[in-house]
Formats: sequence, structure tokens, C-alpha cells
Amino acid sequence: MSIFQAIKQQTNIKQIMEHYGVKFRGTTASCCFHNEKTPSMTISQSKQIFKCHGCGVGGDSIFFVAKLFGISPIDAVKKINSDFRLHVTEINPTRKIISQHQIEEAKKKIEQQKQNMEDFIFQKMWSKHKDLRCMPPSEAFYDNLSKLLETEECKYYGI
Repeated sequence: MSIFQAIKQQTNIKQIMEHYGVKFRGTTASCCFHNEKTPSMTISQSKQIFKCHGCGVGGDSIFFVAKLFGISPIDAVKKINSDFRLHVTEINPTRKIISQHQIEEAKKKIEQQKQNMEDFIFQKMWSKHKDLRCMPPSEAFYDNLSKLLETEECKYYGI
């Protein structure tokens, strides 16, 4: 299920629009996107959409929030999620719901990869200085190590 579907399932378009200041009489209201004297915006509770017959703007609750605040649909989803205290924890680029457990597992995996990279670098550097295994690392060892740590891989892993 996408994040958009999850938000729409947990909310109601009338509830969202009222939360952001639209005042309804039944299913009609004055449009907040243009000045008007007679209400011309209607909502369909069954379809969860709105339409202004004056200016032509229409869409779902996410589009309403995005248009009202001048933000992207994904930011609108985040705003609704926050304002309505929904339990959608995080959004990834594929717009799927990610649980807190999945986030923690991903962080652990990244930390393990980082540790593996540090171990690999240390082994590579130490193997170049076989004659120094009984002695503390020399200045040359640390110079080579600092050059190695400036590579893109190390920067990527935060080493």
C-alpha cells in the first residue's frame, strides 16, 4: 500500500478541509482558491474528492493540502500525517510505508557494513607493513591510512 493510500484510508476529505479552515454547509463551501460570494465548491464524501465549479480546481484531500499550502504532494502527505497524528512512520522514495522496525534493521545493516569496511581498511594497511607487526604503526602507516580514508568509498560509508 502506498503512503497516499494509507493517508486517504485514515482520513476524510471533509475532515481535512475543515481542519484547514473550509466551512461547509452540507457538501458545499466557498472556495479558498479564489474570491467568491456564493459557495461553488462541493465535495463527494463517497469519492473523497472536491470540485470548485467557479475556478475549476478539484482533486483529493492530498491535492487540496498541496495546493492550499503551495507544497508538493509528498510534503502534503507529511503535513496531514503530522497534523492528524496518524501512525505512518516514514516515507521512502518508492512511497511505501516503512515500519520503525524496518528502519532500525536498516540502520544496523549500515553500521555493520561500516564496521566491515573499517576492518577491511585496517587489514589492507597492516598487511603492507608486515615488518612492523611487532611495533606500533609508523607515521607512514598513518599517512597511507589518511589517504585511503579520503577515497569515495570511505566517504560514502562515513569512515
